[in-house]
Amino acid sequence: MTRRTFGDIDAQARADERVGVVRHAAAHADRVRAAVARGAIDADTGALTIRHVAAFADEVTTGLHVGGADSPATRRVVRMMLDAAGLLGRRGGGSRDDG
Repeated sequence: MTRRTFGDIDAQARADERVGVVRHAAAHADRVRAAVARGAIDADTGALTIRHVAAFADEVTTGLHVGGADSPATRRVVRMMLDAAGLLGRRGGGSRDDG
């Protein structure tokens, strides 16, 4: 077993948190799209909601919700995890079809 430094553990924890927010935002966007499809909300409201949630998730992913810059290790792990989850280009759950 390889010993991990505090920096390694911190980077993994931050990445887990951020990817979790991205997954939640993507799932929320899917729920909003479903609500639009069944007529529960109008398309403009749905698109605006998705854009706002996507912007929030993007800010969390890039670390704008905390003070100071992320370590290169944190950024690397976040990108790796987003890529593995198929969310690298879809950080906030939005798509080009959302406005």
